[in-house]
Amino acid sequence: MNQQTEQPEFEGYVSAETRIRVLFPGDEPGISMRLFRKLQAAGSIPYLKLGRRTLFVPSEVKAALEKRFKVRAY
Repeated sequence: MNQQTEQPEFEGYVSAETRIRVLFPGDEPGISMRLFRKLQAAGSIPYLKLGRRTLFVPSEVKAALEKRFKVRAY
């Protein structure tokens, strides 16, 4: 039987600097690198640590930020 499972599109891992440019395009970033690193240290942002490199999946970071900081209007 030839069963095909649909795999999600791989969007890749990016560095913190690239992640800020991807999530907040434009001249002014949405958050500073300092705040981003504080959120990372607090465990609020998912990341992958490979040796000295710290990598992020932009969609996972965006989902984590929205889950924690999104203000819902009623």
